[in-house]
Amino acid sequence: MKIKNFALLLVIGVCTTIGLAQEKLTPALWKRIEAESPKPLPQSPVVKRETTDAQDDGLKGKAKRVISEYRSYTDVFADRGRVLSNIDDYDQNGNQLRNVSFANGGKMVGIHVYGYIDGFRSSLYKSVPRLYDRFTVVGAPPPKPNPPTQEPDKRYTYKYEYSYTGGNLTLMRMFHNDGRRGMYYKYSTSPTERSTSAFTEDDEHNWRMVYKLDDKGNEIEHISADVRKVYGYDTVYRIHNKAFDEAGNWIQ
Repeated sequence: MKIKNFALLLVIGVCTTIGLAQEKLTPALWKRIEAESPKPLPQSPVVKRETTDAQDDGLKGKAKRVISEYRSYTDVFADRGRVLSNIDDYDQNGNQLRNVSFANGGKMVGIHVYGYIDGFRSSLYKSVPRLYDRFTVVGAPPPKPNPPTQEPDKRYTYKYEYSYTGGNLTLMRMFHNDGRRGMYYKYSTSPTERSTSAFTEDDEHNWRMVYKLDDKGNEIEHISADVRKVYGYDTVYRIHNKAFDEAGNWIQ
């Protein structure tokens, strides 16, 4: 596969749950993405960090756009082939500009744009209408108190705080625009693997992703675990790399 204009294609195979209308990479979809996208946030002054978004996402070289797809082999939608998962755009310095997310068998569900507000890394999110917006886990413990600490700032939806150790990202916390705590993510790095663990605002361990590395630091395997034990046990998916681009990024 040829990569043009620093555009990367990551093809990931996982299992889906609910299938709705499937999006295709057509001129009509790109036009709808532009129409649905929130107004871009300010891109300066840039908040200096020890790593960039592209580095935190494990990308090498200058990636302008990453298009992620997946394919289900185990449910009633297996015959759909590849469906869209995410479209991520970066600037020339590796700072993320936008994320377009797809779910439910490839249906566009939301768009984040990223920038800087009042000296913080921030994002503005727009949900694209869909049938299933929220769900409740029966029997879950009551949520911890999480009151607002300020009036909502409608300029952004979330702001982000980062912590580093030895030049590596170790923690990223999200806060709502009214000061309430949001999800947070813990990161670890070693010569043989990287990992990301996601936690809810109530400190519930939600999911974990492990990225296995070869001796050149290239990702050769993804191990995704839903650790909420919805079925009484961790749900784990293993995905093996099949091809690299010239910079060492996973493309299939």
